[in-house]
Amino acid sequence: MKSRLFVPLGEAEQILLENMYEQYRGTMYAAAFSCLHHEADAEDVVQEVFLNLAGKHMDTVVRLSEEGTLLYYLLTSVRNTALNHLKKASVRKESPVDPNDLPEEVLSDDSFVDALNDALDVEALVRIINSMKPKYRDVLIQRYVLELSVKEIAETSRSPVITVKKRLQKARQLLWKLCKEESHE
Repeated sequence: MKSRLFVPLGEAEQILLENMYEQYRGTMYAAAFSCLHHEADAEDVVQEVFLNLAGKHMDTVVRLSEEGTLLYYLLTSVRNTALNHLKKASVRKESPVDPNDLPEEVLSDDSFVDALNDALDVEALVRIINSMKPKYRDVLIQRYVLELSVKEIAETSRSPVITVKKRLQKARQLLWKLCKEESHE
């Protein structure tokens, strides 16, 4: 049996895909851009994700839309597609800094994410993150939304690992402070 790249969509599926595109394309683009740091590549990633969804995964989209977990699936797809684009790109320069200078466990502490989820709703959290300086906002999105490792963030931003670790630590401290202020208002 031959696998087709594109399966014709029914009217309901087409409407769902159009609505999904309008609702999530900005968030998906921001996630792709924060990983790739290039507008055209980020747009390509978003377009590729939507083409894959329409072509092969529309049943998954319908199910996840009903379950309310569609955004997580879309952002995971964006992350994976962006990483594939990076792998296909020219050979990256290796960082001369030893990645073991700071322990990554401190930076990937699940209790930090749990505490944020308990402190504020998602909309307030997104608003706060979007208000932060790009260097802090981008590192938070790459680490906690796209789930990139510190080393992958360093490679995509062409920054030393130690810089990424320090920036992530500062971003977390700032985010926590802003969340506390928001919750007291």
